[in-house]
Amino acid sequence: MEQKKIGRRRFLGLLAGGVVTGFGLASTLQGSAAFVVSPGAPEETGAPDLLLDVVLLGDPRYNDDFFDRGNDRARRAILSQFQRESARAVIFVGDLVLKGTDTRDWGTFNRLVAPLRSRGQQIIPVLGNHELEGGPTEVALRNYFANFPELKGQRWYSQRMASCLFIICDSQSPMQSGSPQGDWIRHKLETVPEDVDFVLIIMHHPVYTRSTKSLFHRGHPALAEHTAFGKELEQLQRELHATIMVISGHVHNYERYIVNGPTYIVSGGGGGTPHSISRRSTDFYQDPGDTFHFLRLRMGPNCRLQVSMVKLMSLDNPRWEIRDSFELTPTSSKVSCVAQEQKR
Repeated sequence: MEQKKIGRRRFLGLLAGGVVTGFGLASTLQGSAAFVVSPGAPEETGAPDLLLDVVLLGDPRYNDDFFDRGNDRARRAILSQFQRESARAVIFVGDLVLKGTDTRDWGTFNRLVAPLRSRGQQIIPVLGNHELEGGPTEVALRNYFANFPELKGQRWYSQRMASCLFIICDSQSPMQSGSPQGDWIRHKLETVPEDVDFVLIIMHHPVYTRSTKSLFHRGHPALAEHTAFGKELEQLQRELHATIMVISGHVHNYERYIVNGPTYIVSGGGGGTPHSISRRSTDFYQDPGDTFHFLRLRMGPNCRLQVSMVKLMSLDNPRWEIRDSFELTPTSSKVSCVAQEQKR
């Protein structure tokens, strides 16, 4: 398969040219006051000619602690909705369980996703911080890989679907150049095949977020190492033929930003303790309060990637609305996804 290779020296030169020190959200994040709102019940079946049909859920772990209580009803409602979706794969963007060392937590998770597995929906996991909590890391990882033997011990990996390359990262492990994962990620980005239109980087911790943490405010600000990684991606996007999108969780809400090219989504609304976000008038998504939700990714024969945020509006007789949606168009003049589909 033909690949477009960006020379390593040139790639590192691009990275060196970017400023990876602190950032100011006020000047860095780009949004739109005219964000897309599409109310109404979500579609339950996809068109038969869809080349890609995937749903994503972040942070479905549940805690019944009084001060950090999650919402089990929301979690179960979303997973129940997945049984009515036509999605061929379900991506869990980290924090599948509360304590990775607790086999009871894993038992609960497996019971919740058993109907999805029985329908033949592929489960694609991402390591979150809670998968490594509760005791020795080696015990937590042993439980994680026991529940996902298909990973064969890999904490980071990639998967190709249609003209999308999914790069699944472990944001608990170093991601900078010179680290095992960092070098692997950079190699994947330097050798993106020509027939890939979209590179989707899935990682638990966000690159950008308006979430903050204080004595009286629960939340998770972005870590400097992950923001620095985003700066590298923004430099790379200038030369890469494929469009980059980063999807993360960790913050229990929904956010979407465009920063110097790539799109960044925070999607952690799977049932964990809600985190409030200070919205701004330029943000794509501005709904106040809790945002329990999932993402739907679809691609039709036109090769455009359609992304919808499907929000749980009511727990009683669950009601859903698409509260944010957008479309990414291939930057290349080639119609890669159709060409690839014809090869099958």
